[in-house]
Amino acid sequence: MKNVKIDYEALRRKFPSKNPDRRKRIASIKAIRREYETKRSELGLKAPVLRRGPAFYLVLLVGLALLGALVLSVAGKGGRPDGPKRADIKARESMNALCIALGRYKFHVGSYPSDDEGLAALAAITPEKPGWYGPYIRKLNPDPWGRAYVYETRPEGGDPVLYSRGPDGRMGTTDDVMPDRKLFREPFENVAWTNKWVPYQLRGYVLAPDEAARERIRREIEKY
Repeated sequence: MKNVKIDYEALRRKFPSKNPDRRKRIASIKAIRREYETKRSELGLKAPVLRRGPAFYLVLLVGLALLGALVLSVAGKGGRPDGPKRADIKARESMNALCIALGRYKFHVGSYPSDDEGLAALAAITPEKPGWYGPYIRKLNPDPWGRAYVYETRPEGGDPVLYSRGPDGRMGTTDDVMPDRKLFREPFENVAWTNKWVPYQLRGYVLAPDEAARERIRREIEKY
């Protein structure tokens, strides 16, 4: 069998590469790499050698400590709040409970406790109040800073003033803690807690969908 000489150049021309641009890019990258290696050898540059001595391990430990501190600081943002913030949250939760208790007191009695009665009226036992059905709290505690909550009724009516003076103990400063005032009205909007107890405004009244039904109910009542 005779040796057959293959003309590879002719074959490449006959069957060109599907992506000639890719071949050019690869050739350019190889040329740049060869030039880079040549320059490095001319300048006598060598890859740095890292010796793992005491300094290496010291740097490693310091880096791990800094990384751990960073992770803990980031994780702490979603974890348990710090001391002052916990106190604020506790004060707000306590006042929210007082708002609901005050709303229930008014639901039964018809008004909020007076300034003289104060919040202590919520924990009182059988006071002489028509419609009273308490006590509404078991015990009146101070705020997290050991001071009494500020409670004042409004001369013009409406929901009372209720807040904590916060860490500095002064009224009207930026660290005062306020409750959710919508909770004053919750006992009137959701009466499931009353177990069908009628609010003071409706006692003695008969509710009927229309005049005929009201007349029928009135006649039934007259029989008794």
